[in-house]
Amino acid sequence: AVFFHDANLGWMAGENGGFVKSTDGGGSWTVKATGSGSTVNAMHFPSAKVGFLVGENSAVGTTKDGGETWSWRMDMTDQTAPEDDKLHGVHFHNESLGWMVGSSGRIYRTANGGDTWDISTWERGKTWYAVHFANEA
Repeated sequence: AVFFHDANLGWMAGENGGFVKSTDGGGSWTVKATGSGSTVNAMHFPSAKVGFLVGENSAVGTTKDGGETWSWRMDMTDQTAPEDDKLHGVHFHNESLGWMVGSSGRIYRTANGGDTWDISTWERGKTWYAVHFANEA
């Protein structure tokens, strides 16, 4: 997963919690620790400081300092299908309002920066890989 906040500031994440940051448009990268061994499938940074990672094992990572430190939630598994617990997409309209999607038709929404999430299921058995909303509606 790759995300650039602007022409210079960007991040890249992948297998086993691997995470790097660039401040020169991808010319060079600095390794950063996420504190998780979960593979990251997607990320979104609604600001230069606040960002979210989602991935395997229903892992959700949050940073409030541009990726220097991370806090993790590992409790997003849909208990009706715990064997299929992957999150694949995340998008935030601003630092508070965001969505994430995953396997088993799961769609999550937060209005408080990921402190709590509302879950809905649409088309159980389907996997959603990406999410993006142009506005708050």
